[in-house]
Amino acid sequence: GKGQPCSTDTNLLPGYSNADIAHFIQIGIGSLCEAEYHIILAHDLGYISKETFINVSNRINELRMKMIKYNERVRSDK
Repeated sequence: GKGQPCSTDTNLLPGYSNADIAHFIQIGIGSLCEAEYHIILAHDLGYISKETFINVSNRINELRMKMIKYNERVRSDK
């Protein structure tokens, strides 16, 4: 529940500080931005359909939002 302390961070990456975890998440967010660029390029060059472009872009954005929220939680749980 909301009142419980967050222990998932240490369970997911034992031995790493929250600052390390936040850094790893930032790297992941950067990789998503790069993937998004490649999806835009693939669409613009006609390699993928508009439907595929929209589907993949939506999934990238959903994952990015989840990672941003998780990163905020990690940074606030000091």
